[in-house]
Amino acid sequence: MNQFDIPVLFCTFNRLECTKRVFERIREVKPAKMYLVSDGPRENIVDEEKKVNSIRRYLDEHVDWDCQIYKNYAEKNMGCGKRMSSGISWAFEQEEKLIIIEDDCLPDLSFFRYCEELLELYKEDENIMLIGGSNSIEEMEGEDSFVFTPYLENWGWATWKRTWEKYDYDILSWEGRKIPPYMKTFMSDKAIDFYARLFDLVYTHELDTWDYQLQYLIFQQEALTIAPQKCLVKNIGFGPDATHTKTKPDKLYSEDHRISFPMQIPSCVKNNEEYTKRAFEALI
Repeated sequence: MNQFDIPVLFCTFNRLECTKRVFERIREVKPAKMYLVSDGPRENIVDEEKKVNSIRRYLDEHVDWDCQIYKNYAEKNMGCGKRMSSGISWAFEQEEKLIIIEDDCLPDLSFFRYCEELLELYKEDENIMLIGGSNSIEEMEGEDSFVFTPYLENWGWATWKRTWEKYDYDILSWEGRKIPPYMKTFMSDKAIDFYARLFDLVYTHELDTWDYQLQYLIFQQEALTIAPQKCLVKNIGFGPDATHTKTKPDKLYSEDHRISFPMQIPSCVKNNEEYTKRAFEALI
């Protein structure tokens, strides 16, 4: 495979075996530029510094193709929320578009071309905020290769600097619990309440995360994301050593598939109501 031109941000922490599997998949496409983001070890966690350093050494030793490498390695633990969000912000200081992969998100090879083509196709459409690689509800019916939805699929994703510039880690506009009216157009009362409670926790910094802030931004901007008809990214990180995904939700689909090219492009940019309804139902 020829060298891949879209910059890839790869975020790691302390799970070497997951990191190896995901990195080997990235290695197959040989990105010309990589941003490596690593969180630091937590205090008083036995052997965690050793685990973190072993991953950093592994990456140093296995980037064996012509590749510009940029590293953002934390000396101390920042937590999932601050580490991911600050790492993405750092990379977007230098790039206009990125593919973003965490150490437990194993993409099919076709995911990279899928992102590459859609980043170019929708680069001027500010109503589309990002391109997701996962699909929470298994395969959709229909001939189109992907759907539009306000639901955030971020186990392997891509976006533009124009989106990330609007991101607010502290979601300051949530003060007073001002639910974006957009949410009421496609979500049940149960789903709205679910997200309102999550946004409360994010706003008060009781929840260490970065992605609910991104979902909030999509709601606030009355925007859409892209989700593939078939799941292109498998989450391999479920387990007791995970930060958030210690158990796999029963209704959440996470097997990976391959997308066919050329892609079948939807005739218009609008919310796929069936996908959106099923995705939010699967989450709550």
